[in-house]
Amino acid sequence: MFYCLYVGFFLDQRDNRIDIERYIREGDRVLDVCCYTGGFSVHCGVIGAEVWGVDISKRALEVAEENMRLNNIDNYHLIHGNAFDVMRDLIEEGEFFDVVILDPPSFTRTSEDVKNALRAYNTLNYLGLQLSRRMLVTCSCSHHIDRETFKSTVVSASLRAKREIKQIGGYRTQSPDHVISMANKNLEYLKCLFFAVD
Repeated sequence: MFYCLYVGFFLDQRDNRIDIERYIREGDRVLDVCCYTGGFSVHCGVIGAEVWGVDISKRALEVAEENMRLNNIDNYHLIHGNAFDVMRDLIEEGEFFDVVILDPPSFTRTSEDVKNALRAYNTLNYLGLQLSRRMLVTCSCSHHIDRETFKSTVVSASLRAKREIKQIGGYRTQSPDHVISMANKNLEYLKCLFFAVD
């Protein structure tokens, strides 16, 4: 990759991107929120999904578009804007997606920010659940928020949205090359949950 805020392509999500291919059907509509350079979008697009990617970084979307081209994906829409605003607009327009993926940057850098971060995760998932017909993939990369707290926040959002969610598989975390030291729990920072949505 030739663009970098981090390494340009979040390698810690590699296995989760591969795993999502099992749940994508040709013709699905997929909304990839905070898509960055298109990691999840590409994996869905190669299956034959219609992909909508949203990100606040114009440069990241330029790279995402190039990644679509390199992978011979032509059924995609890339939207530049604030994730919350774009999702509200899509709800207002009556859009629905078979699968909604939420992979935002960390909402908290310090433990003092956790309360505000949980509020943001709740709202993001609430909006995502209003747009999803079948599946929600939701992630957090903040080591200040443990996986049970994150899951509880998603459950709270589902109750608020009046949508039933059922967890698919167990807890997903970073790929094995991002090792987790037993002496430093902060290294287990990535939480990724797959939910069926009714």
